[in-house]
Amino acid sequence: MGQITDTCSYVGLYCQVLRSLHNPSKKIQYEPSFLKLCLKKPIINVLPNIKKIQTVYFEFKNKEIHSENRQIGFIAQNIQKYYPELVEKGEDEILSVNYSGMSVVLLRAINEQQEMIGSIIQPADIPGFLMLLVNIICQISPTPQTTS
Repeated sequence: MGQITDTCSYVGLYCQVLRSLHNPSKKIQYEPSFLKLCLKKPIINVLPNIKKIQTVYFEFKNKEIHSENRQIGFIAQNIQKYYPELVEKGEDEILSVNYSGMSVVLLRAINEQQEMIGSIIQPADIPGFLMLLVNIICQISPTPQTTS
């Protein structure tokens, strides 16, 4: 399971806020040097988990607080199984998904998928490419029925 941490950003911002308290004229701005304080761990092997995450259309029950329009998203409990750091429980005990954090995981999944495709298809490998296309077509086309 891929691990995600955003602690570095919080540490950096916290230190900047403390500095600004001592020097109010100095603006708070993000400094990449604070990333050195963090333990960086690459996010890897996310594709198997991403394939298990369900995307849904939904509407909020409480129309007074939320939009009446149909929404697109994830089921928080489903995300929580694989990436618990992307799900938070609010004061109302309702789970919510950190969609900006989820975009990082999805980008990694795209990169992994591109790596897989790149390892299968080389520019000069036309026969391999044609075999891949045939396999894809066979997977999405119904099997022809034979009659006797």
